[in-house]
Amino acid sequence: MIERRLSLPAGSPVMELARAIEGAGGRIIVVGGWVRDALRGAASHDFDLEVFGLAEDAVEDALAGFGFTARVGRQFPVWRRVRDGLDLAFARAGADAYQASRPDSLDAAFRAASRHRDLRVNAIGWDPVADRLIDPWDGLSDLRARRLRAVDPATFPADPVRLLRVARLQAILEAEVDDELRRLCQDISLDATPVERVAAELRRMLIDVPLPSQAFGWLADIGRLDIFPPLARLAGVPQDPVWHPEGDVLVHTLMVLDRARAIANELAPEAREVLLLAALCHDLGKPETTTRDGDRVRSLAHEAASAKHAREWLAALRFSERVVHAVAVLVAHHLSPSQFVAQGA
Repeated sequence: MIERRLSLPAGSPVMELARAIEGAGGRIIVVGGWVRDALRGAASHDFDLEVFGLAEDAVEDALAGFGFTARVGRQFPVWRRVRDGLDLAFARAGADAYQASRPDSLDAAFRAASRHRDLRVNAIGWDPVADRLIDPWDGLSDLRARRLRAVDPATFPADPVRLLRVARLQAILEAEVDDELRRLCQDISLDATPVERVAAELRRMLIDVPLPSQAFGWLADIGRLDIFPPLARLAGVPQDPVWHPEGDVLVHTLMVLDRARAIANELAPEAREVLLLAALCHDLGKPETTTRDGDRVRSLAHEAASAKHAREWLAALRFSERVVHAVAVLVAHHLSPSQFVAQGA
């Protein structure tokens, strides 16, 4: 069910901040994931705010005393308050797009600014002062229909990691990706994208999605699992049907990943990350170690090969050395529990 009335979590400074900006002659609009999730009745702690009607220096003055960092970025300045997950962006519409004397200008200003956002479900704005939704791209309809569409096909490819965001959100929302957005995602190149950003999205695909297999499966379906080359190589690699009737190594890996995700919430954050990465990487060595012997399929010593690939891949994605080492150790020994039993330990 989609809620039309939103409420801020207890202790949130957003309303106080919105009043301060209003007092200076501007307006704050909450937009993005918090609005989308609040409309679904789901919890979210990251607030994406856009300010209209003020010049940058006036925004800086209004934020004094609220604990924000100094502005970052020249073209699109951003202020951040880390402890509350608050990001306040200077709206792309500019300082003059909204005028307090003309309340109707806020809708036009928000539409102009939100044209640069990725998805229509992420381009719904909420004015906390007026307690009013602004929905210039009909994102509410998409949310109700569980459908993902780009706000503007011309601006969507501006940030290539949006491809991975679509993979994550379609899995979380159990949403259908429309044909146009699907084509956009198939054509996007991440070759020039910093590996840290790819790693951050990979982490969110593992941790934020209840069934991560759906996110990776969608990438495979549109032919974009190549973003993660060690995973793409698992498709079509056979397994012994006696031990693995579920299918090839990629199918098996995604089943293991979903099972790991089901128990991951019981762990501390870093341990959760290590477990999920280990589940994802545990059979990366099977493509090179798999052989056929009559009707049997064997992958002797694939654990060591998998640990090697896991270490190389995660290091290339700039995961911390501690995480990389912990994952590699788990991968190298992932058969040990069954071997203990088989050997009567």
